[in-house]
Parts: sequence; C-alpha cells; structure tokens
Amino acid sequence: MKIDSLDVSILRHLQNDARTSFNAIAKACDTTTDTVSKRFKRMVRDGLVRKTTIIKDPRRFGQDCIAIFGISVGRPVTDTTLEHLQRVPGVLFCSHSFGAHDIIGIVVMDSIDHLGSIQERIRDIPSIKDLHISIFVGDYRLCPHNLEFDVEGSCWETKRGEA
Repeated sequence: MKIDSLDVSILRHLQNDARTSFNAIAKACDTTTDTVSKRFKRMVRDGLVRKTTIIKDPRRFGQDCIAIFGISVGRPVTDTTLEHLQRVPGVLFCSHSFGAHDIIGIVVMDSIDHLGSIQERIRDIPSIKDLHISIFVGDYRLCPHNLEFDVEGSCWETKRGEA
C-alpha cells in the first residue's frame, strides 16, 4: 500500500494520542473530517493499521518486574513452542527471531520473586534448550515516534529528536 503525506500525518497524530478526533486531525492537516475518516478506514482495511489500543503501565497495576527473554530451541523452531509460551502467565510478547536467540519475548510479573517460577514454566516446554532473561530497571520508554514512514510534505509538526 502506498501512503502519502496526509496518511503519514494522520498516523503521526494518532501515534501521539490515539484519542485525537478525526475533526482535530482534519483541522491540523487542512482537510475535511470525512477525508481523514476515509483514509483511516482504508489504512485499517489494507492492514497498515491493525488496531487501536491503549498502552498500560504494568507497574501501575502491581506488575513491578518486566523482563525480556531470549530462547534457543531445538531445530526446527515451530509455532508449537510459541503457543506454549503464550500460555505462560505474564508473557506479553513472543516471536521467532534471528540472531543470538531463536525466540525473543517480554514477560511481566508481580515481583522478581516470581521470576524463578516463570523460568521453570518456560524451561519445561519440551523444545527449549537455553533461556536468557534480562530485567528492565528504572524507567522504560516506548518510542513509537521512531517508526519512520515520513513522506515529504507531511503536515506532522514534530521533528526528529523532539518528543
């Protein structure tokens, strides 16, 4: 799907705040609300936008420990391994990967005390050969503004390096 500067502007506004009304975006981009609505529906239909959602801070919900894990598995890597991982409580994300690990994922837990039980659950999956976990410390930052798809002429006003 080819996108133009108006599509990029719509996406950038919604990345900044998904609650931004189509009317507000239309005013900022000097177009009509109907145009913004139709463009957004087309981007959803064509798969450029999969869905809109909120991003919660797990720490505000008592999940104080967030970790990333890397897994090496016996060959071949299968979707069955990912299906097993998806059933482990706290696993938010897992995917096949290339590099040091065959699978990368993110897990949240109430405290570091739960790390051992999660490691055991993951290591109990038959195809798992090796597991490495790194724990996030301090604040973590989501950076969706770094997803580049700028098109010349975009009415998005934020410049790189500002956020």
